[in-house]
Amino acid sequence: MPQLSVIMALVVGVFMFVFSIKRPEVGISVMLILIASIIFESALPLVPIPGGSLHITDVLLLFFLLLIPLKLLTDERFRFQKTPADLPLMLFYSVALVSASLLIFRGHDFNMVMRSLRGFTYYLVFFVITNFIREKKQIRFLVGAMFGIATLVALAMVVQAIVGESVRLLPGRIETAGTFGQAVGAARILPPGDIVVFVMFIMAISLMSFVHKPLFASGVFYLAFLLGIGNLLTFNRNYWASIIIVLFIFAVLISGKEKRRFVAIAAAAAIIFIIVMPPLVNSGGRPAAYYDSIRLRFRSLFTPTDTYKSESLEWRKLENRYAWRSFVRHPILGIGLGQNYRPRIYPMDYDSRGRKRELMSYIHNGYLDLLVDMGLIGFLPFLWFLLRVLTRGFSAWKKLDDPQDKGLVLGFTLSGMAIMLSAMLTPRFSDWAGILVIAVTMGLIEAIIQIERMPLPAPVDRNKL
Repeated sequence: MPQLSVIMALVVGVFMFVFSIKRPEVGISVMLILIASIIFESALPLVPIPGGSLHITDVLLLFFLLLIPLKLLTDERFRFQKTPADLPLMLFYSVALVSASLLIFRGHDFNMVMRSLRGFTYYLVFFVITNFIREKKQIRFLVGAMFGIATLVALAMVVQAIVGESVRLLPGRIETAGTFGQAVGAARILPPGDIVVFVMFIMAISLMSFVHKPLFASGVFYLAFLLGIGNLLTFNRNYWASIIIVLFIFAVLISGKEKRRFVAIAAAAAIIFIIVMPPLVNSGGRPAAYYDSIRLRFRSLFTPTDTYKSESLEWRKLENRYAWRSFVRHPILGIGLGQNYRPRIYPMDYDSRGRKRELMSYIHNGYLDLLVDMGLIGFLPFLWFLLRVLTRGFSAWKKLDDPQDKGLVLGFTLSGMAIMLSAMLTPRFSDWAGILVIAVTMGLIEAIIQIERMPLPAPVDRNKL
């Protein structure tokens, strides 16, 4: 049976690779489904190689990366699509390669080092998108796939919330939600695809504001509600605060019809909330528990003194102090990918049975995480990469002719900004799902800009036919 499963995986893989040559957007969508949705990592098919194995998504990524030089050599019409973000991204990945090589040379655990390097390799999906996504229909397909994944994840989160913590339906973290030491019977749900729900909620607001369809006849309007519920079920205050900040910036940037449309969306959402919430809360049970828990959690955003003194932030302050000391001792190259930066601390590093946890490499602050692992020589190119793409997005969206493209570029740009804000409290820059979504988001911003600047094909002279 194991041999049969390997053969089936290889057959499916070969078919997928052949299909991806013609439709690379499908291959990228498959990667998103397998890594950033509701699929358990242990369920991903493995391809055995000497000394270990590769996930099917690893093989797909390597296939795309090797396809770029292959097409350059064999296809005269194919040109490498240069962008201003190429250099900083390559510098960043080169540092990751050097860091991994040094650790392996010094005798560190090979599998652990390669696991960290594998995650960072998915940033190279940026090049896959900028070089193979060259038509608007490909952009539309990828955006539609991301909305589909976000919808699937949000629906699964709602179902998980209904059944509670006793039955685990999703990978990731599923735990009792609590604020200031209070737990009111609600489950906090954080699957790998929560970042897709986060990004596509912002995108839904942006697209609705630019594409002037009747509001209540727009499927995106109802989808935005589902994605909003998904974001609430994460109980992630950094998500909520980031969304509020970027939507405020969005309201400042847009004008005219778009601003009136945005106000209409906000008003409609408020009216629906006022109509729907009282009956749900008065019914008691789980809806009331979730309402009370979300309300308490949301209120904590506006009580910074109490929040700052909370137990979870006390642990993070201690974590940050150790991380900063590590960076100060190794400011240039860092300590290496995925290495422990602090001693074991009780009870943080022990479970309820007193068993040791292996989490001394985990840092909630995504910026400190990169500084500790890769030092300034890796952190600065990474920051350059993100800021270069986002500044291009902020400067380009107004110049685009297609309203939908405007909504896409501004939506993805604000989503990237929101990820940067949330990374102050979550290590999204080194999280496998987060890395892939960042790479896809940044790549789509550049792809849309490049497509808009491409010259129109010359008209066909039918007299020469």
